[in-house]
Amino acid sequence: MFLQLLDVNSALAMGGQIAAIIICAFLLIMVLLLFAVNLGLAFGLTWVREKVEVIKKLRPVVDSVNTSTEAALNGVPVEENENKVVRAVASVPGGVHAANQKVEQITRKVADGVIEFRARTVQVQTVIKAFLRPAQFHPQRIQSESEVQAALEEHPQVVVEPVAASADGSKSEQERAQVMLAGQRRNSR
Repeated sequence: MFLQLLDVNSALAMGGQIAAIIICAFLLIMVLLLFAVNLGLAFGLTWVREKVEVIKKLRPVVDSVNTSTEAALNGVPVEENENKVVRAVASVPGGVHAANQKVEQITRKVADGVIEFRARTVQVQTVIKAFLRPAQFHPQRIQSESEVQAALEEHPQVVVEPVAASADGSKSEQERAQVMLAGQRRNSR
C-alpha cells in the first residue's frame, strides 16, 4: 500500500514542486515588502518625532510673541531683555495702531473741510442768486384749492400739515402750503 502512494504521476509531482517554489517566492517578496514598510514607517515616525520636538521648542516663543503683541496693543512697552524676534513682532501692532489713529484723524479733518467748503459754496451761490434775481425768492401765492392740488402733484415731496386757524392770526393750511411750495420752487431752480 505504501508503494501505491509513492507511485504518483510525474507531471503532477512536477506541478506541485513548481507551486511550492512560487509560494515560497511570494512569501519572500511579502516579507521583503513588510520589512521595507516597517523600515519606512520607523524613519517617518522618527522624522515626525523630531518635528514635534522642534514645535515644542517653538511654542514658548510663539506664546511670548502673543503676550508681547497683546501688551503692545494695550500700550505696555516691550521689555529690553526679550528676544529680538519678539521685540520686532511686538512693535508692529503698536505702529499699525498709531498709523490707524493718524489716518482717522486726518480723514476726519478732510471730511470736515469738505463739508465746510461745500456749505460755504452753497451759501455763496444762494446769496448771489438772491442778489441777482430777487423776484425768484419771493413766495408765490396760490389762489384756489385746485391750484394747491396741482402744485402738490407737481412736487409730491412737499408735505402739507393741516393747521387749524387760530384767533391770533397764524397762517391757514392753504397759506402754509403756498409758502412751502414757493420754497420748493426756489430750491428746485
